[in-house]
Amino acid sequence: MAAWSSGDRASHVGLWSVLARAAFLPDVPTALRESPGLLWDLDCPWSLSVAAPHSETTFSILGNTGCAMIVLAACWLAMDSLPRLRKMFWPVVAVGSMSLTVYVLHIVGIAYLLRVMGIDSAGEDGSLSMLLGFVVATSTFAVLWLRAFQRGPMEVLMGRITDLARHIL
Repeated sequence: MAAWSSGDRASHVGLWSVLARAAFLPDVPTALRESPGLLWDLDCPWSLSVAAPHSETTFSILGNTGCAMIVLAACWLAMDSLPRLRKMFWPVVAVGSMSLTVYVLHIVGIAYLLRVMGIDSAGEDGSLSMLLGFVVATSTFAVLWLRAFQRGPMEVLMGRITDLARHIL
């Protein structure tokens, strides 16, 4: 069984528990009807109807996907309608246009810090200055690379691999 802290329980009870208390859902176990703090039981089929944050149920995933789509649409509209905004956020756009390369660089950078320099970026040594260092380094690399080339190196490699697969199939 999983339950939240008392502060979270009051604000994230969910529609299904309200319906269960009103006896609209007679198959909901009595323990769930009587305990407003117990949000879901992993063995109970009704646990899939919880829309609480981080519950990873169907409604939670649908709600999170909907919110992400709204944010993406708003960013897209803002970038299309405001050209100055695009210039101001060019480093973010550059990093986003070569995201696979940036992910690989982060992994290589973390491995370098851990194995060569002995700094654990996930432990107590990981700090805000390390985060800012990664952000500045990857943003600078992305902007400089995209001034000379159209795509990031990993994106070019993946493009070549998919072209090769297209010719094979």
